[in-house]
Amino acid sequence: MIESSLDKRRMVIESRTCADCVCKKCKFFSTVIFAALHRKHAMPCAEVHRQVLSGLPTYDNYFRYLNQISLVRATTNCMVQKTTQDFLFQRIREMLPADKTLVDEVAEILHVSEDSAYRRIRGGTPLVLEEAALLCRRFNLSLDGLLDVNEDCVVFRNMEPGKGSFDFKTYLSTIAQQINALAACNQKSIVYLTNDVPIFHQFSSKALLAFRFFFWMRTVFQHPDFQHNYSAAWLLPDIEELAADILSVYCKIPSVEIWNTECANSTLVQVNHYYEAGVMTKADAAAVRAGLHEAAEHVEQQAAYGCKFKRGESPRTKKDNFQLFYNRVGLGNNVILTLHDGSKTLYLNYDALNYMITSDKNFCNKTYHQMQNTMRRSTLISGVAEKQRNMFFNDLYAKMHVRQLNNQETAK
Repeated sequence: MIESSLDKRRMVIESRTCADCVCKKCKFFSTVIFAALHRKHAMPCAEVHRQVLSGLPTYDNYFRYLNQISLVRATTNCMVQKTTQDFLFQRIREMLPADKTLVDEVAEILHVSEDSAYRRIRGGTPLVLEEAALLCRRFNLSLDGLLDVNEDCVVFRNMEPGKGSFDFKTYLSTIAQQINALAACNQKSIVYLTNDVPIFHQFSSKALLAFRFFFWMRTVFQHPDFQHNYSAAWLLPDIEELAADILSVYCKIPSVEIWNTECANSTLVQVNHYYEAGVMTKADAAAVRAGLHEAAEHVEQQAAYGCKFKRGESPRTKKDNFQLFYNRVGLGNNVILTLHDGSKTLYLNYDALNYMITSDKNFCNKTYHQMQNTMRRSTLISGVAEKQRNMFFNDLYAKMHVRQLNNQETAK
């Protein structure tokens, strides 16, 4: 009877595999009981095998233990495919800062134990609607978007920093959190379609960053502390440091950028507006234009080497991770598409610093397909395409110079 009971229990456990078990020695060793022992007690494989196979008393004890923590009950949940619940936890994991763990966050938000949180993350326990709503509210996710209610509807999350009191450091901290989460993925890349100098490259020039920071605070958000004349000294050290950190991470992520020769226009118009309005001096305006030229020259150097690097770094120690395309047609809004471990997230920029985010699968795939079509209609100017690259940047610098002269004539 004892032998029969033991055999039955072994058959039950052996039939329920669990992907968490790292032991691959034989089928019996990839059962729920071994997975639980590995995970719960961090035992080496050999020790687990010895304890479980050494006799009935130990085996029964662990069977009762497993039954108490509800691991053996998951007959089909251990083998389910990717579900809406999996996708929800994947999105949350992407948004978590490096010092937070998914299990701890879920346990705190849902007011459950760590074991209960882990079972929900692994799919062993289905989330109820109220729990899914709590998680979505905490991380600003759309429940409709997760459920994919209607293929014709695309749910965006609006990031509007100008709403209420605006703190530029908080804005940059959000960007830092997003790009660090992307950098932590095994497979990652960025496709950036732009009608302006991409924000990451604006961080490479202190003069340009100082001006854009002041412009955004004074004109876009009408911050009361910036209603005075321009000075580069108003660039706060912590803003400069945070921008440098973001740029460092961006340089490590493979990316494709699609430019045209009108990308510098908006900054030049803004500089001219401030100069005409008496908000900045002629010397300050010239310094900002020089900073814009420096940023463009650095992009040209990166395109020549086919890799991204910060000023002062040697490109010869970097991996090829940068492609630059020249598109002769107007590009519309700034669009950033990130690809990460089989998923995609789209950032649609509007009205200066505001942007909308979606991970809608159909919409992101369609946008990616359109971006690929745009690349096919564009000219690759990074890497070995020296002639095309020189033509593009010479044209860009010439237009910058002409616009600068026109602005100076208008200002007289």
